[in-house]
Amino acid sequence: MKKACFVLMAFLASSAAMAKDLYSSEEHPVAWLKGALATPLQYPNSTYEVDGVRLNFIYGTSFGVYGLDLGLVGMNNSFGAGVTLDVLTDWTDGDYDGLQISVFGNVVLGDTKGCQIAAAGCNYVGDEFRGAQLGLVNIDGVFHGLQTGVVNYSKGECTGVQLGIVDVAVAEHRGWSVGVVNYAERFKGLQFGVLNVAGDYGNGLQLGVFNCAKSYSGVQFGVLNIIDRGYLPVMPLLNVQF
Repeated sequence: MKKACFVLMAFLASSAAMAKDLYSSEEHPVAWLKGALATPLQYPNSTYEVDGVRLNFIYGTSFGVYGLDLGLVGMNNSFGAGVTLDVLTDWTDGDYDGLQISVFGNVVLGDTKGCQIAAAGCNYVGDEFRGAQLGLVNIDGVFHGLQTGVVNYSKGECTGVQLGIVDVAVAEHRGWSVGVVNYAERFKGLQFGVLNVAGDYGNGLQLGVFNCAKSYSGVQFGVLNIIDRGYLPVMPLLNVQF
């Protein structure tokens, strides 16, 4: 347990240090501690970087935060890195590296490396996400890692595991999809659920009640198996195409 905690703290510290090198700017003043009642009732003001701790009693805004971010609602105009614990939601206009935890949502419009946890809401990354997302709804531009929720949605390339009720990969998914409904435009790996769909092409194993693919290379196990461009387009129980 101690070793795991040490590894986590080392990862968060290294992520914050790398983000600081990437995004820090001499044009913005730096403070090690910031308190905010509700923007603009905060000190120092929103042009400051915070290298340390930010306390958002209601709502606070900063150019960026390296370190610990605590409160109800937090917003970064450029970047964030470290650990964010906001009761309601956290919003970053740029990139974020580290751990984000909230009740209703974590939003990053750029790239994210780390972990997002939304107990009763949505995790959203506009560009590329690498790590783990746990929430009711998880949405990414490009995804590499683990998504666990009621709905998991990837707008671009998806690599890793989607575990939920509805799993969707609009582009290509390489890995595992485990849910009631699994959809990927193209997939390589495993789809396990009640309804498994490969919109354009599938390669691997579909295991479910209903399995459907336009083109397919692999094995389908289910009550009804459909391969539109297969040797046997419709088969009960088992369909094989190579």
